[in-house]
Amino acid sequence: MQTLLLVHHSHTDLGYTDAQARVAAWQVAYLRAALAAAEAPGEPPFKWVCETFWGVEQFLAAATPFERERFAAALRRGRLGLSASYFNFSELIDAPLLTRLTERAVDYGRSIGLPVRCAMTADINGHGWGFAGVLTALGVENLFCCVHTHHGRYPLARPQQGFWWVAPSGERLLVWSGEHYHFGNALGLAPGAISSYSIKDDCDAAMIFGEAWPVAERRIPRYLAALAAAGYTLPVVPLMVSG
Repeated sequence: MQTLLLVHHSHTDLGYTDAQARVAAWQVAYLRAALAAAEAPGEPPFKWVCETFWGVEQFLAAATPFERERFAAALRRGRLGLSASYFNFSELIDAPLLTRLTERAVDYGRSIGLPVRCAMTADINGHGWGFAGVLTALGVENLFCCVHTHHGRYPLARPQQGFWWVAPSGERLLVWSGEHYHFGNALGLAPGAISSYSIKDDCDAAMIFGEAWPVAERRIPRYLAALAAAGYTLPVVPLMVSG
């Protein structure tokens, strides 16, 4: 039996989705809503991942002192997750600039007593080799990627696999290459935000834009069966949920 690990996050995409000022306002609203959900009682507790630190900066700039205290407390409790990634950059950005931007997340974590050991990226095909060196030099140990599959497809020919990325310095970064960053939505795990462009099957438009659970009942068992047929043997399956 496998456990689905749902990674709840809001995607950061400037320009393509809207102008920067509007996206910044949305990020602030997302984090306020995520903080309220993370503080609410429930079992299992709700958890949220801040996909990029740029969004966190927008929130901290707009937040009240009390909101900033609540935010830091939720991070320390593990109800919110802090990513070392500043943006979802392409491979064109150089190592000195990546270092300066990644340091912002690491320095903030240090200021609230929270080591930042993980980074997350979404909706890009890959990274320049220098990214691994920047992360390891700043104490980041893990990178979780949910890729943009429309053009580049999956690294190493298939999704849901881990590997060691060896930086030019010889340091190793543990990387998990997951599914498309909306794949949890396509499986029916995001009521009100189901998408279907990454899965084509017998779920018609009435199902896709209606109740989420009938879609989940069909697609989740099929997906797990396909993973097993491809040789996937781990007891947990990470899936991104956004939107």
